[in-house]
Amino acid sequence: MKDSEKERMIRYLKDESGDEEQKEMGIWLQDGSNRHRQEQLKAMWKASGDVYQNYSPNLKKAWQNIETGISQKQKIRSLSFRTWKWAGRVAAVLVAAVSIMWIVTHTGFDHKTLTTGLLKEFTTGSTIDSILLSDGSVIWLNRQTTVRFPETFVGEERTVFLSGEAFFKVARDVERPFIVEAQGTVTRVLGTSFNIKTDKDKASIAVLTGKVSFSEKEDADNSALLIKGEQAKFEYTNRLLTKFRIADPNLLAWKTGILIFNNTALPEVVNVLSGYYHKPIAIDTPNPELLTLSASFEKQSSEEVLEVISMTLDLRCEETAEGYILRK
Repeated sequence: MKDSEKERMIRYLKDESGDEEQKEMGIWLQDGSNRHRQEQLKAMWKASGDVYQNYSPNLKKAWQNIETGISQKQKIRSLSFRTWKWAGRVAAVLVAAVSIMWIVTHTGFDHKTLTTGLLKEFTTGSTIDSILLSDGSVIWLNRQTTVRFPETFVGEERTVFLSGEAFFKVARDVERPFIVEAQGTVTRVLGTSFNIKTDKDKASIAVLTGKVSFSEKEDADNSALLIKGEQAKFEYTNRLLTKFRIADPNLLAWKTGILIFNNTALPEVVNVLSGYYHKPIAIDTPNPELLTLSASFEKQSSEEVLEVISMTLDLRCEETAEGYILRK
């Protein structure tokens, strides 16, 4: 493996890859030999998480022991085949330990992904993050979101589990459907991109490319087939599943950083901004629904956006301990 490939893979394992590099990794992993290299490094990386905290090996002595065992090979010809097999396993363990500890020593491994049983669990806090799966699929996770997934997909399906909100760009594999289980719903695709969001009373999905099957987990017949530009939601209390066209231009604002308003009433603008910036924004003006805004913002701070809105609609913005207030 070239040094540049090692560095790129280590950035991925440390969750430090940017969006562009995540895309490049997806393309790179489509090559079978590259995917094999990835699995080898991931296996050592995973193992390092279990041993490095409580183990500080003497690497020089480990290598000396291996070399000594090899140099004495001629002196112990009388050993049985079983003994040699055992010795080979010991040597293999020592080599693996040296390799693992090199990774830990030289990369500053930081646990952001935890292993839970046979699944790995990745959870975001107050930031947005992304992960690359073993099949080349990429998941972007919104704040306070958890996804569980296998180290390597095996069998006839690729299944992950979601709680929160995430955008999926699934690598196409016609022989192995990609499945997302999310709070009472099941999404099944072959290769496409879509957004799933769950909360305490419903789960929703919006399809950006391709075709998606969306159904209730307990009743597969309660389902909808969605194509690009369509959305569906499942309400837990009444088990109602509805399908409709995507109408919200800010559906993926959490991921893209782009906010769009087209003759939008001020209460709706404030509702979108409060959710996007995670800060309460109140309105103190008569008939706020009569005030409308047409504007777009890209990766701007809440203060900058509210300043533009105040100037456009002739309002004053006051910052409080809780958030903001727009006044006439």
